Amino acid sequence: MNIQKHLNTATWLALIIYMVGLTGFLIPELSSWMMRLTPLNIIMALLAALAFHKKWTPVFAAAALVIAIGGYCIEVAGVQTGAIFGHYHYGKTLGFAIWGVPLILCVNWFFLVYATRSLAQTWLKDPLLLCLLAAALMTGYDFILEPVAVRYDFWSWQGGVIPLQNYIAWFIISFVFHYIFLKWVPMNSNAFAVRLLLIQVVFFAVLHIKAGGAMAAWFR
Repeated sequence: MNIQKHLNTATWLALIIYMVGLTGFLIPELSSWMMRLTPLNIIMALLAALAFHKKWTPVFAAAALVIAIGGYCIEVAGVQTGAIFGHYHYGKTLGFAIWGVPLILCVNWFFLVYATRSLAQTWLKDPLLLCLLAAALMTGYDFILEPVAVRYDFWSWQGGVIPLQNYIAWFIISFVFHYIFLKWVPMNSNAFAVRLLLIQVVFFAVLHIKAGGAMAAWFR
């Protein structure tokens, strides 16, 4: 009962925080201030999700490091060569960067793998199908995020066009990370990670429409 109470309390707090953040992003006078808080928000999202993690093991920690560092290294290769996602570069919003890639992306890669895995396993148990669905969820998340990222200087694309290559790479890399994660860490649910992921999806979907992304046409 106490766990459910804590879960509900954390969910309401997350909703309030993201509603305040959304309001800030939508008000031009506040958006630059909200942009500066983005790295902190990414860190807090992972810490909040991990507060509800049930099975702490050395293997779990190792898997988290592999995904975090692996994701960062792939981003570095992507930025430096343009051969993975296409030609893009990061702006100032995501904070301190090494080799052209903000360090906060280590945190973000693992959070997304962890949260989409938690969501996918609520529907599927077959390992292959679970990894495919979780990779598709991550790719869909990126689709919603892209116009927002460009508008608020998370990153930008050469020529202002998001290439199809980006989404294909996202799906393949996400699938590999999910496969590694599933092999190393047995399935276990984290209800708060799922709720936080869904809150983020709604948050970025509203900003996506505001930024004039592909979803905006659905509401005309």
